[in-house]
Amino acid sequence: MVRAQRSADPCIVLVGATGALGAAVLELIGEHRMRHREIRLVASAQSAGREIPVGGRTKTVHDLEDFDFAGADLVLFCASEAVSRRWVPVAMAAGALVVDASGAFSAHPEVPLVVPSVNDCLLAECPEAVAVPSGMTVPLTLLLHAVERWRGVRQVVMSTYESASGLGHQGVDELLEGSELTLSDPGAELPADRFRPALAFNVVPAVDRLLEDGASCQERRLVEETRRVLGLPDAEMAVTCVRVPVVSGHGATLFVETGDPVDRQGLVELLASLPDFVVHDDLVMDDGRVVRDGLVWHDGRVVRDGLVSDDGRAVCGDRAAYDGPAGRAAFVLRDGKTPGSVPTPLTAGDPDRFHVGRVRVSPHTSRGFLLWLVFDNLRAGGASTLLRIARIALASRASDERLKSSPR
Repeated sequence: MVRAQRSADPCIVLVGATGALGAAVLELIGEHRMRHREIRLVASAQSAGREIPVGGRTKTVHDLEDFDFAGADLVLFCASEAVSRRWVPVAMAAGALVVDASGAFSAHPEVPLVVPSVNDCLLAECPEAVAVPSGMTVPLTLLLHAVERWRGVRQVVMSTYESASGLGHQGVDELLEGSELTLSDPGAELPADRFRPALAFNVVPAVDRLLEDGASCQERRLVEETRRVLGLPDAEMAVTCVRVPVVSGHGATLFVETGDPVDRQGLVELLASLPDFVVHDDLVMDDGRVVRDGLVWHDGRVVRDGLVSDDGRAVCGDRAAYDGPAGRAAFVLRDGKTPGSVPTPLTAGDPDRFHVGRVRVSPHTSRGFLLWLVFDNLRAGGASTLLRIARIALASRASDERLKSSPR
């Protein structure tokens, strides 16, 4: 195989550019999250010819059937499993690094399944293709990886509440169409092409098709991906995945049984130190200000200790208020014992972070805790993770090529 000639900034090909995840990737690239010298947009024949703005420039979408991957340094697959199974080998044969988010290769033994900050050391081996886990696997493995090192993990029980955007634009359109139809005619037959039964004003207790043992494909994928990323093939997990009538934003409840006892303050501080995690533990005052008393975390370290409000002013005491970059404080702890505010898909905030609330130690055993998790499944759970993997993998490949070309 001959690898494409590379310069400092890569030529990127985005397959699935008109889909929901592809749109989120383009949004982040437009925010300068991924340096590149050129970007080529690819989709099905139905979308070919469309023009999409990317970082202030307009790009034309190419038909995948006729597309030539020659010259591409990085190919991002954000389409279906069927598309990836057919076209990933073609892109690899052209010498490109492939990062696939479809799930088609999540169990492939020769394709690393990577979550940054958990097992991204695998990218140092310069694989030709990398698999991106499902959006729910990413925060789950980040959390369990830290807890395993801290107190050990004996058992995980999880219920997910997954939005319509998990099935892309078509899923969202079907939910909105069904909702509008129900409001105008409560007895009308609702569209149920993407969700069966219909999702509008409903809760569907399965995501993807059911298997012979009663588990759904999504539940099995979440368990298998988590075990693989953590390197814990025998991890005891029980998962139920539920589809809810929310446009975008996934949620989950989580119970973790630990090997050693946990205390709430230590647990919350651990969660706050995780990359891209925000722990919501706030107190709302009568005047509407959000008050946080205790430790203010910024980039994983304590930068203030005192009582502050969300407008940056001290509420009481002689401690100075937090005055760091707006929106960068990862966590503020009130007293370490009392659960505080709860994030929701509508109110959580930063779409590129994982939001945690209702953190509490189990009332029945000190060797267990519960929490609520919510995040933007297209940004934090999808596009942000995909681009981070791509950056690390490209850097590893460039370093490897420099070593091979240097005189001995």
